[in-house]
Parts: sequence; structure tokens; C-alpha cells
Amino acid sequence: MLSAFGDQSNNFDAVIQKQVGSRSTLHRKILDLVNGFMALSRQEMSKRDTRWNKVERHYWLQVDEKELAELEKRNLPTFDKSIIIPVTNYHIGARVSNIQRLLVDRSPIFTLRARDSSKDIAVKKLQVEVEYQNQVNGVVEFTHNWFTNAELYGLGIRKTLWDFETGANDNFVCDPYYFFPDTRQSIVEPRRWEFCGFGYVRSWNQLREQPYYFNLDDIRKAQPKFISTWELAGDRAFGISGNTRSVRDAVFSQSRYTSSKAGDRDRGVFLVHEVYARIIPTDYFEMAEIEQMFEENGEDLDFDPEMPQIWVFAIANGNTVIRAQPLPFAHNMIPVGILTPHHDGLSLLPPGTAELMAPIQEICSWLASARMHNVFKMINERLIIDQARINTADLENNLNIIRLKDQYAGSGVTNAVFAIEIPNVTQTHWSDMQVFLGQLERLTAATEPMQGVGQKKEQTLGEFESIFGQALGRIADVAKRYWAQDFQRWITQMIANTMQYMDEEIIVRMTPDMERDFAFLFPDQKPLILSREELQDVYIDIEPYDPRSMENRASEVQAWQQIFQTVAADPELRQQFNLQEMLKIIAQKTNVRGLEKVMVVPPPAIPQQGEIPEVPLNGGPPISGPQSPAMELAAMVNAAGGQAPPPVL
Repeated sequence: MLSAFGDQSNNFDAVIQKQVGSRSTLHRKILDLVNGFMALSRQEMSKRDTRWNKVERHYWLQVDEKELAELEKRNLPTFDKSIIIPVTNYHIGARVSNIQRLLVDRSPIFTLRARDSSKDIAVKKLQVEVEYQNQVNGVVEFTHNWFTNAELYGLGIRKTLWDFETGANDNFVCDPYYFFPDTRQSIVEPRRWEFCGFGYVRSWNQLREQPYYFNLDDIRKAQPKFISTWELAGDRAFGISGNTRSVRDAVFSQSRYTSSKAGDRDRGVFLVHEVYARIIPTDYFEMAEIEQMFEENGEDLDFDPEMPQIWVFAIANGNTVIRAQPLPFAHNMIPVGILTPHHDGLSLLPPGTAELMAPIQEICSWLASARMHNVFKMINERLIIDQARINTADLENNLNIIRLKDQYAGSGVTNAVFAIEIPNVTQTHWSDMQVFLGQLERLTAATEPMQGVGQKKEQTLGEFESIFGQALGRIADVAKRYWAQDFQRWITQMIANTMQYMDEEIIVRMTPDMERDFAFLFPDQKPLILSREELQDVYIDIEPYDPRSMENRASEVQAWQQIFQTVAADPELRQQFNLQEMLKIIAQKTNVRGLEKVMVVPPPAIPQQGEIPEVPLNGGPPISGPQSPAMELAAMVNAAGGQAPPPVL
């Protein structure tokens, strides 16, 4: 396997590194290529910084410290102008939670099918292995951050690489501030991108430990002083002004790249730009030398050097090329994907949900602040005093006793002190806010039921379920778009990486839950072995997934359950229908596993017509009220006197 498709050839890398010496013409050519791409992308991406700053303030409830200090100096309540009602936070949270529910909170997350049925078992093993990688590598945390960034910034950016130490896919969520896509193409079509770049800050040790970096000693020659502060490494080098730096870092008081010793190699940091770029190798490299190296090693060049190919480049501190390699992945796709909830097919950088919420968010925060300020004034009366009659020093020192001047002793204080009555002009602000919050629900589909707010007293159960169902339907549309935009491509890349980097033979890994759920697929194989030979000449399809099908499936399952109960309760109907086949259909649609563990053996007698059995599970008392799909199906199985079939994966 050649360097272009995974296994790194030291000889190949050595030839490339020789050609890209820091003083070579090729070095300058690559430097110009990468820096040019960065400048082109940053010119457009920087236009989003101010808007992203705004939504970060709303989401993280960020309070400007300078503003607070000024308010305190004026003896005003700190909430006077800084209070932020957390509507953005909980609306985004509700949307992300339900998108994750539709796309991730199911087992398996995806289903693979072999076009050749004889390869289906091998493909199922591959599916289980990748499912295991997701489970142990924190797929829930990764997808939550991925979806949140999509809703917050309008760009959920992920990168999928391979970790050779763990033998698993490694998924990252990338910071949009340091993301440089090809802005000449649609943001959701990375296949059309000519390049895609990222900005990183790395220590000297981090650079040295990677085998693919070279020219490292030349970094100091080109720039004697190490980049050691956030201001230089983040703002200036990336082209970000101090005013548009991520508010997120300010919220969490981050200064990750500050060094106490600016010239200390072990403490200083380097700015690295990494770019995936489509190039024609013959336009840059001396391919004759490379081809000769392959011939000497008895190998054939595995790619056409005169056709566009994805290469990986990296430069340090803007002046030294430290990486130049063909893309190491056999799938030959840029290992990057984008989710964006409001892409219209035309806009370069569509807004996130948080940005669409911003005007109403600001109105709600203003209404709350104004109300609090009004109440503050009402409970802290302002006085008009006659300085000729009252010792004002007593008032200024907040003394409990206020003295009249001697000449006015005994004359009374009616005309000496007047309290200014503050009108309650903001008493309708809370009801006004409810109007705008209702508009937000229409905008985001994050209704109160989806936010975890219970059923209102005046609502019937049907009305509550209808509101929830309608909102979930809109969220399901977003999840469906996410699946089409990149979720399926992400799965494709993980499958391809696993097939590329797996050993000749591996033991398929499973968590205890997976062993229980998937045991019926491989009843006679322990341990479960997957070999490269099994996957030769295999064509794999990812089974299409429509999140809206969950709603339709729920209604369909309910209908089948009602039919089953009707038939099971009627002796005449039981003679006309095959209850076992009906159970197979229900089991498949409910994806019930481990049913045999909750079944009662021997089964109870078949109920008489009109009776609905109450089924004790594991010898326990009869169960009443709402039951899980597994429990409901167990009741049906027991009532019919049959056995449930294994679920279909």
C-alpha cells in the first residue's frame, strides 16, 4: 500500500522532504499556495466574527466586565443593562437534544448492507466494530458539540482521522474561528472544495513528536523569537482583531497560549496552518525522482500524478513548510464535514439558529432589564429635601436619625422631606415578553414540551401531544438535512478508515450491551473474528435513514398492536390470522431485543374475548399503566402463547 493511500513509506517521504527544503523553489511555491488559500478564505470568514461574538454573548450569558464596573461606580444595580434572559441557551439546547435523540440515541446509529448477500455477515461484523469505536470514543459528547456548533454558529465542523494507538476513528469538533474552507464553493459540498484549512497553535514538543513534520529547525532560523502570546499567535497571525476575538474564551477566562518565557523553546508556541488542497502533483513535484524511488523498491505508483489529488500541507509561523504528503486516506475525500441548519442552497455562510433568534433575544433581555431597573427605583425611594432645615450630613452618612437644624426644631418635617413616587411603567413587561417568547417557539420549533416543560392545566393530553408532535416533525426535518449534508458521509469515512487500517484479522470489539443486543447475529462465533479476506470485493451501502420515519413507525406499530390484541382476544379471528407472523412484524418495527428475558414461561392462558391480559414479568406482580415496547410485546407474546422472533438489525 503506497503513501497516497495509507501506509507511510519512509523512502517516499524522504524524497518529498528533500524536494521541499526550506531554500528550494518548491518550498516557496507551496508557501505561496497555502498562504494564498488562507488569505482568500479569511477574507470571507472574518465577516462572521462580529455576529458570532453576539450569539456567544447570548448563549453563554456573557457580561461585559467594564460595563459592570461602570454601573457599580454609579451605584446602579449590575443587572441594569447586563442581564441576559437565557432563551437562546435553552432553545438551542432543546433543538440539539431532540436532533440527537433522532440521529444518535438509537442502536445501531447506522445500518450497513452488503450488495452481495454472501458478504452480509462480514459487513455486519464491520458495522459492529465501528459501532464499538463510536461508543467507547464518546460519540454522544462529540455529536452534541457538533450539533450545538451548527445551531450556534451556523457551522458544525467535524474532522475524522485515524488514531493508530487506539486502532479507531478519531472525531474532532473544529473551532469555526480557525476554519478556512474554500469560500468559492457551497459550504455543504466539500467534494467541490479546492482546499480546506485549519489554524492551530502547537508547542515545540507537539511538533517534534509527529513523524510527518520536517524543516523544524528552520522555523527558528526564519523567526528567532517564538510566538508566545495569544495576541500574536491568535489575533495578529490569524488576521483577527482584538475586538472580534471569540467571546467564548472571555467567558471561560481562557488564555491558553500565553507563555511566561517568550524565548523558551519548551514554553513557546508555534502557529500552524494545515491545508488539504487539490493539486496536480506534476505541477509541483519532480515525479521522475519519485517514480524511480518506487521502482527501486519494486512498487508501482498507485496514483496518476497528472490528475488532481488531495495533498496535506502544513506551514509554521507563516514562513516554513513542515508537511507535504498525499492524503493518507483511501476514501480520497477531504476528512471534513459541515452541518448547517438553515442553508438555502445559495448563501455562502448561512446563519445559525442563534443568530436568527438574536433580535428577539435582545428585546426579551431589554424588557427584563427595564423591569428590574424600574423595581429597583421603586424600592429605593428618591427624596427631595430642604437643605435649610435638615442636616444633610446625616442623610449622606446613612444615619438612622436625621436631625433638623436648631432653628427649625419643633416645627415638624412635613415640608422638609418629600419622597418622589416612581411610577410602575414596566408592569406589563412580563406579559409582553411572553408574546416574544411565543414568536421564538414558532421560529425554533423548540416548544415548551420539547424544552421539558410539562403539560399545562388547560391543555388536554391530545393537545399536548399534538403540539409536541408538530414541533418534533420540524426538528425531524432538520435532522434529515443533517443526515444528507454530512452525517452519512461521516459514517462512510469511518467505515473506509476501518477497512483501510484494520489488521489482516481482527477481533470485533463489543461492549456488554452490544454483546447482548447483537448476539443473535453471531450465535456461534466467540470471539467474533473479521478478516480482510472477508471484505474483499465487497460493495457496501448505508441504509437510508429518515428521522421522520420514527413518527410514522410509532403510529404503524400502535396500529399493529391494536390489531394483534383484537385478534388474540377473538377465538374466531385467531383461526384466520397467523399470530406468530404478526409478532415478527411488531418485533421488527419496535426493534425489541432480549425479549426472552422478560417472557413468562410457561405462558398464561389465552384471555377470553374482550379481556386484555396483565402480564407479570420475571414473576413480579401485574403491571398497569404505560409500558415500554418490550413490555408491551412480551404481553402480546404471552397472550398468544408464542415466542417472539429475533429482531432484525
